[in-house]
Amino acid sequence: MPSGPRQSRIAAGRAHAQHPAARPGTPLPAAAVSAIADAIAPRYEVTVWLAAGAGLREGEALGLTVPRAEFLARRLVIIEQMQNRQLSPLKTKASARVIPVDDLVLNAITAHMQRWAPGPHQLLVTNRLGQPVQRNSFGDGHLREPVPGRQRARPRRARRDVRPCWRAPDVRPAAIMNAQPQASG
Repeated sequence: MPSGPRQSRIAAGRAHAQHPAARPGTPLPAAAVSAIADAIAPRYEVTVWLAAGAGLREGEALGLTVPRAEFLARRLVIIEQMQNRQLSPLKTKASARVIPVDDLVLNAITAHMQRWAPGPHQLLVTNRLGQPVQRNSFGDGHLREPVPGRQRARPRRARRDVRPCWRAPDVRPAAIMNAQPQASG
């Protein structure tokens, strides 16, 4: 029970600070997800499938290690994420989770592992040097084809190894999982 004007303001602030109810999203059709996966550099294609098929966030996809992809149990164990090229704990205990996955995601992981060796700490996704991917270097520089209607902010640079598509506003993994139907009218 709030007692006094300061406590009332704090309680009122808490009521307004609560998160709104989650809006149900409409997932992108499989063809749209496939088009995004085809547009990104092959080395990072698995991240699109991890985002679309398992709902992983960018740091979680980049921090996924081979032992955390449990093929026989058909699940991914998410307990850490990539931050500043380091595996870091998730921000909250509630973020740690076990995600059941289907053949589509498992096949994408298998194909990726057949093509590229795991990196340090058994990281699934690495840059061209076999090192951890730096999250903040993502952009559209590693698209096979430019995003329609979008120009690159700067030319591709060899020193920037990773810039996959989900920094582009129209092709983010969040858009894959939370796409809203377009209003017609």
